[in-house]
Amino acid sequence: MASKRKNPSEVTAASRVLVLEEELRSLAEELSQCQEDKEFVWSLWKRLQVANPDLTQAVSLVVEREKQKAEIKD
Repeated sequence: MASKRKNPSEVTAASRVLVLEEELRSLAEELSQCQEDKEFVWSLWKRLQVANPDLTQAVSLVVEREKQKAEIKD
């Protein structure tokens, strides 16, 4: 009966694949967050480009966004 043990190079390759898959997931999450941040900043920029921008509203939007981000981290 043949042993089904993997040789060390197969184990190392499998471990490396798992590490790379986790890194890919992490980078995908980070990219998604960066895209959301970019959209938020772009919308804020557009709001501030009018003749008389409402700075109070802009600051409120930033504060609310930061609160939401803090809640997600917790």
